[in-house]
Amino acid sequence: MFCVFCFVKIYCVMFSCAVVIDLSNTGLTDIALASLTLDVHYLELQDNLLTSLPANCLTQYSLLEYAGFMNNRISYVDKDAFTGTIISSLRVDFNKLTAVPDLSSISGTLLMLNLAGNDITNYDNLRSFTKLETLYLGNNPFTEFDGELFGSMTSLSTLA
Repeated sequence: MFCVFCFVKIYCVMFSCAVVIDLSNTGLTDIALASLTLDVHYLELQDNLLTSLPANCLTQYSLLEYAGFMNNRISYVDKDAFTGTIISSLRVDFNKLTAVPDLSSISGTLLMLNLAGNDITNYDNLRSFTKLETLYLGNNPFTEFDGELFGSMTSLSTLA
């Protein structure tokens, strides 16, 4: 078990506070091994050894707005991994994904998604992101997109 309290920061601006947990570069192999405080808003787990984000792994963190999983070995994200959260920004860049994960459980809150630097060739699940404003897909092995792929993304202002 990790002593997460060694990595907790609380930032307050005016009357609003946010709990930030940074477990980057700790050798974490399973998200279930991270003891997280239930009121976490921002979770940083970059540069670890995670290979998947299983069903309901973050469900109990209902205040979670940002999750960063950059530079891990993630090849699978369960469709229910983020159920119950209010994630607006998600980074799963530079991992081992071959398809855009089914993130329909957070499609109503997700504004920024970074999937750059993976091995993605299947983009079908992008169709569910109706509120997405920023999408990063660079450094993936694609040659062209279906013309209808971005049709439902009426709020998309940045595509890189």
